[in-house]
Amino acid sequence: MMIEDQLRERLRKIEALYLGAATEGEREAAEAAFARLKAKLDEACHVDRPEELKLSFPDHWSVRLFIALCRRYGLKPYRYPRRRNTTVMVKAPRRFFDAVVWRQFNDVHADLWA
Repeated sequence: MMIEDQLRERLRKIEALYLGAATEGEREAAEAAFARLKAKLDEACHVDRPEELKLSFPDHWSVRLFIALCRRYGLKPYRYPRRRNTTVMVKAPRRFFDAVVWRQFNDVHADLWA
């Protein structure tokens, strides 16, 4: 498996490539790179069994940011009935979640609060 920093750097490059795509070819290249990353996530699911993670956030904006990041990487966040609106559950391989989603959430959340 890749080192966490290398994976994060790749994600940034894919984002920059997709967002700055001026032609259809660049956009397709970014989508192909994202598909390869998605394949690595699927591989991680076979190696590391997905765990159910329970996360509680201080406000609704944090919840929305977290849900957006989860959906971006193909994870499906959910809530159980009668839980607080700021409690979110997600099933994901622990290493992938910690290395990609949670780190990126912390970076973006810190920027928003600053």
